[in-house]
Amino acid sequence: MVDSHVPIAAGLSSSSAFTVCAAVATLHANGLTNEVSLEKLADLAVKAERNAGTACGGMDQTISIMGEMGTAKLIDFNPALKTTNVKIPDSVSLVIANSCTPSPKLLTLGTRYNKRVVECRFALAAMALKAGKIENFEDCTFKTFYELQQ
Repeated sequence: MVDSHVPIAAGLSSSSAFTVCAAVATLHANGLTNEVSLEKLADLAVKAERNAGTACGGMDQTISIMGEMGTAKLIDFNPALKTTNVKIPDSVSLVIANSCTPSPKLLTLGTRYNKRVVECRFALAAMALKAGKIENFEDCTFKTFYELQQ
């Protein structure tokens, strides 16, 4: 039996949270908690979801495992998984809300993840434009993200 406060199919990574929870519980039950690195655990959780037929990236599982209170994370997968704490300026407020609109992955395979990538790039471009780091959306690169942190 599983009890959770993460809404199911609401776009808040409930399947990733469950997969990570199951992996951590399995490691703990077998006395292997200290035998697997957080990076390896994230990789195993991603593989488990993909083996179950979920089209997923790796950010949801990684942040479920490596998230820390009071900080954002830059998650990089190339050449290997690496996370970096990102300070959120005091002037910035983030709202994470349940819209109560279902977001079932099986109905949106192939489009949902791509849409999220576009949304993140748009948000980066909007912040870079406002900060005067770029003049056009096309000028926005991964380097822009690092420049915004300075």
